[in-house]
Amino acid sequence: FGTKTITYDGFTDNDDGELTAYISNSDANAVVVKLVVKDLDGNQKASTEATIAANAVNQEVSVGFGYGSEGTKYVKVYLYDANGTEISVSGPHDIVVEHSIWKDWVTYLVVVIIVIAIIIIAYFYIRGAPDRAAKKAAALEGTSKSAPAERTKYDAGSSRKSKRE
Repeated sequence: FGTKTITYDGFTDNDDGELTAYISNSDANAVVVKLVVKDLDGNQKASTEATIAANAVNQEVSVGFGYGSEGTKYVKVYLYDANGTEISVSGPHDIVVEHSIWKDWVTYLVVVIIVIAIIIIAYFYIRGAPDRAAKKAAALEGTSKSAPAERTKYDAGSSRKSKRE
């Protein structure tokens, strides 16, 4: 392993998280390693293979896995070479698995109530649309233009007669 501490992030009882180990290689050649995460009972949670560059310092190797329940979980991280020989062990590491609100039925109930409320509001808004259209038409009726006044054509050659005649 490298000089940096193993980190983890994103663990909830509903979603997988990611564990990141930092691996150094003092050899002049690149090496293939296998990173294995096991719980304290020895059950494998996840594994991945990575090629560590020659003379690499703290090269990141990440692996994702999850738990179905919240709480503090303990794991050990094992590092094997390409032949399956154990190189190093780190741990135990405690992983805090947070509770996800999406596992609660109350969350879904609230979502359903909000959707129903939106549907009801939309229904009454649409239902009132003819009334609004009628009110709008009535308001415009009072401001509508009256019939245009009769227009007379101007004839340049004729003289205008007064209406008094």
